[in-house]
Amino acid sequence: MLVAGVLALTGALLLVDYVGDADERAQAAERAVPTLVVQREIAQGTPAGQLSAMVSVVDVPARLVAPDAVTDLTELDGLVAKATLFPGEQVLTGRFAVAGAENTAPKQDGKEQVSITLDAQRAVGGSLGEGDTVAVYVTTPNAEGVLATTRIVDRDVTITRVDGGRTSLGTDSSGSLGETLGATVTVTLALLPGEVPDVVAGMEAQTVWLSLTGSVADDTITTTSGDTK
Repeated sequence: MLVAGVLALTGALLLVDYVGDADERAQAAERAVPTLVVQREIAQGTPAGQLSAMVSVVDVPARLVAPDAVTDLTELDGLVAKATLFPGEQVLTGRFAVAGAENTAPKQDGKEQVSITLDAQRAVGGSLGEGDTVAVYVTTPNAEGVLATTRIVDRDVTITRVDGGRTSLGTDSSGSLGETLGATVTVTLALLPGEVPDVVAGMEAQTVWLSLTGSVADDTITTTSGDTK
């Protein structure tokens, strides 16, 4: 009985400790972080020095703050917007470049640069950025014309430009600050010439998916569903 009592007490203490740690993690995620958020549409090419009237500091829950979110406009001195920024969008360093370079995609020797427009869910939630490396997947039909096999075209493709797919902030039905994503994102990929036809065909058929480069065990993934939508 004594042993059972000790074990029960130890278990209770561990549970209290675990719950306490979980509460601390939840509180940290909800901690408000002052972040610059777009209030008025900012045209591509707008100098950062003109943004003071177009942005404001908003207290954003830590879990929603982008890794390269800007907290002070001085971080963008001498830069201009690479693409149009919309109200509700966090101001990100990756959205700015040296004047004259905002429309220039880095050259990739021996590769062709192809732009494809994807739903955000097909492009890592629309959170991709220039310089990211992704794996490109294309789904093709089987002999019966059913989309059945997804294969990887290339697991090491560099993104040279991103337009759209922005992360915006808004309020949900309860009035809480939440995160929304642009419906589509246009991504420019540096592809080997032999890969371009597959990706273009996949884009036309709306069967291209991108993933951040990681460990992929096989080059082919066979699905079991026989229905398409």
